[in-house]
Order: sequence, then C-alpha cells, then structure tokens
Amino acid sequence: LSAKTKDGLITLANHLQHSVLIDLQEAYVALFDRNPLLSLHLFEHVHGDSKDRGQAMVDLKNLYNEKNLTMTARELPDYLPLFLEYLSLLPVAETKKLVAQPINIIGILGARLKAKDSLYSVIFLALEEISPIKPEHEEISKALAIKEKDTAIAIDDAWQEKPAFAANNVNCQTCQG
Repeated sequence: LSAKTKDGLITLANHLQHSVLIDLQEAYVALFDRNPLLSLHLFEHVHGDSKDRGQAMVDLKNLYNEKNLTMTARELPDYLPLFLEYLSLLPVAETKKLVAQPINIIGILGARLKAKDSLYSVIFLALEEISPIKPEHEEISKALAIKEKDTAIAIDDAWQEKPAFAANNVNCQTCQG
C-alpha cells in the first residue's frame, strides 16, 4: 500500500479506537444501512432484488464452502466485510484475483464515501491498490451522477408493496357500487 493509504488506515483505526462505541455504531448504520447507494451488500449493486442475486449468493457461499469455511455470521454471503474476512484467509495471489472481481463496485463505494469525507473511504482505496485491475472511471462517473434520495423515502420506495393487478384490468362486478 502507498504511504498515504497506510496513513489513512492508521487515522481510521485511531478514530475507531478512541470513539464511543454507540456513536460509532449509530454513524455506521446511518452511513451504510440506511443509504442504498452505500450498501455493503455487493450483489445488491449488480442485481438489485432479482432472482439473479439469489443465485449469485449461492455461488459465493459455495466458494466459501470449497475452502471448508462455514458461515456463522448472521449475514448474507455478499456482505463486503464477510467477503473481506474470507479473502484474509487466502494466499495473497488468490486474494488479489478475487478482490478484482467486484472492483467497480468497490471503486464506486469508495468514491461515494470520499465525496462524503468519510474516513471509511480509505478502506476502499486500499482495496483498489491491492487489486491488479483498477475500477473503470466511466462506471464511477455514471454512478456518482446518481443522486441520493432522502434515505427514508428511498427505503420506503424500495419496499413498497406492488399491487397484484393493474387498476385498469380489474373488472369485478361485486367491487362496483
């Protein structure tokens, strides 16, 4: 890692070490869990809630199982901290190869965090530095053009129940009157 990135990681570690835990937890949840654009679930950025995301998670969990690792965390396999913990158990060459696969997502998240002046952005910079493939600047630019909605509204929109039938297709005689 570059000296600048190492210094940033030390700054982040010192901040985490010297802050009140409940304040750190509250800030973390507000940053990552309440903001869909900063979700740490990798496949959410690629597949959304489609069926493809489910299969991708099954494939990732099988990758963990191939190394005789059984998930004990109550988390989805595509949760970035879980994926990074998995990578930490692998030889360096394999880690570099696998961290390169979601590098555009990592780059986008890092750029969004940097725009928010978040100390966490340095983690994503470090991941970019160890990856043999670099994020595509065009992909990052397109992603940064997407503006955040109010997070509460965005979450409500994402979870709003869709009607089973289109209103103009309903033809129910008992419904009239």
